[in-house]
Amino acid sequence: MAAGTYPTNYPGTDISHCVAQYLHGTQFLAGALQAQKDGYDAFLLCTLPEPALTEIRSVLDIPVIGYCESALHTAC
Repeated sequence: MAAGTYPTNYPGTDISHCVAQYLHGTQFLAGALQAQKDGYDAFLLCTLPEPALTEIRSVLDIPVIGYCESALHTAC
């Protein structure tokens, strides 16, 4: 997350609002696009709510892995 996005390092109460969650996701999208531009082999979204996971997958050519999705599939 960009410095100063939230008053603390844990935005749990802030992302409970739909608009804030959307804005949160756009920062992950920006990071994912930068990762692909920088030549990374994959992008790992390491957050439980996985904001913008589907959107990120739709614009990258590299694999996109969601931590929560992977953990839940493994648990099954």
